[in-house]
Amino acid sequence: GLGDVYKRQVVRPTITQFRVHVCTELYAKGCPIEYIEKFMSHLSTNMAYYYVRPQKSVQENIEESTKILRDIVTKDSIPIGLDKGLIKKIDEFIEKNHMSIEKDLDAICAKLAEHIPIRIKTGGVCIKSSKFRECSKDALTNEFYCAYGVCPNIYTFYYMADISYSQIKDLCEAIEVNRARGCMKQVQKNSLMLHSMLQNKLIPQINELKHVIEEKGLDYILNKHPQITSIVVNLDNVEKDIDTWKKMIAYDKN
Repeated sequence: GLGDVYKRQVVRPTITQFRVHVCTELYAKGCPIEYIEKFMSHLSTNMAYYYVRPQKSVQENIEESTKILRDIVTKDSIPIGLDKGLIKKIDEFIEKNHMSIEKDLDAICAKLAEHIPIRIKTGGVCIKSSKFRECSKDALTNEFYCAYGVCPNIYTFYYMADISYSQIKDLCEAIEVNRARGCMKQVQKNSLMLHSMLQNKLIPQINELKHVIEEKGLDYILNKHPQITSIVVNLDNVEKDIDTWKKMIAYDKN
């Protein structure tokens, strides 16, 4: 019958179809786009992008991603991270496309969401400047970077200060326990982590929080981000704790 005829047919993919499949599979397995470009002898990165066909949206949670982008675009919440170029890149994108934040905010955020992958993490946000931008290290190193918040793709915002504060308090308790047990090597490791969390998260978060309070008032903060109420009302004590933790780091260095 006709079905048997179809079964006897051999479908041979074209070279282009084959290249698309290979590139897409390589990218799905975590292969950097630069390697795909070189391996497939592409003349440009844009050509490599053409052959890579993502299977789904770059966003895991489009609603949360759009909300974060909206805050960044309007400067309501300045992202805090090791890579200082994110805002500049977004501003350049808006200018290049002749868009206005006042008139085109929704369109800007929707367009950015197509190209900037955002992943929500505990006490931070992973933001990459391009959906094709790979982490620069191997998988185990990337996992370590994410776990300890030292990855250049990790950003935080002032309204995450409560999480950073809680994490640092737990870390300080671990330092004291290890100190009492005489585990000084672990104390040194935890002190390095404490230094990183203070300098890259909590201190800039508190500084930005104070700036927003001064600019927009307490009511704005408490209404928009009620989860940091305890930080706001105990700001003096939080800053005293930060000074204490800085001295702890200095002591462990010596």
